[in-house]
Amino acid sequence: MSTKFFALMCRNRWLAVLGAFSMLDAVFVISGLAGSTLWSPWFVSGNPRTLTDLGVAHVVAWTVLPPLWFFFETFIIEDRLLPSAAHSMDAELKAGYDRLRAAQDLGAKVWAAVLAAILFLVPK
Repeated sequence: MSTKFFALMCRNRWLAVLGAFSMLDAVFVISGLAGSTLWSPWFVSGNPRTLTDLGVAHVVAWTVLPPLWFFFETFIIEDRLLPSAAHSMDAELKAGYDRLRAAQDLGAKVWAAVLAAILFLVPK
């Protein structure tokens, strides 16, 4: 499995970089909202604590951009995998579509967990 993952990252370097950057950003935002890190003032300020403009931008981005990416990936990048009459005759197309759905399902769960952590930590 790790060999397949590494091969996928090598074939799609820009997607691998985007994914790594996104996960680092999630860690950065969650840790900034959660405690007293050096970058916490970038996200929250004042007493009572309120979100800064950068904090609001990250919350909005983590709310809107992942679903837009799933839409873009499904209907633009992998549109050849969308169900059609050919899927009933071509097992490879059906398997590709099933892989896309499984990957998006797992990706959506990771996104939901990140978003839940961010929204839980946003000052009320």
